[in-house]
Amino acid sequence: MENIGNILLERGYKPDQAKSTASSLLKLNLQLKPLLEAWITSFKETNFTVGDISIFFLMEKYGLRYPAALLTIDWLLREPEKAKEAIKRGIK
Repeated sequence: MENIGNILLERGYKPDQAKSTASSLLKLNLQLKPLLEAWITSFKETNFTVGDISIFFLMEKYGLRYPAALLTIDWLLREPEKAKEAIKRGIK
């Protein structure tokens, strides 16, 4: 899981985005860490659903990249009501 920032840079993130996103990804819920690991090692994007919101839904509906969708699902796990409300209003 080390060098996540470098991997994000290689996959098209800008330096400041890579650093910020990597920092957040290191704090992911334990349930989501294997999904991140699969994405890092083999580009595998695995779906995960919380309530009626899934990673693939977030990617399709809001155009999120996989790491951003993972972080949004993480937020849903930590603060379900706040996150659901924000998602309903639309992710930017």
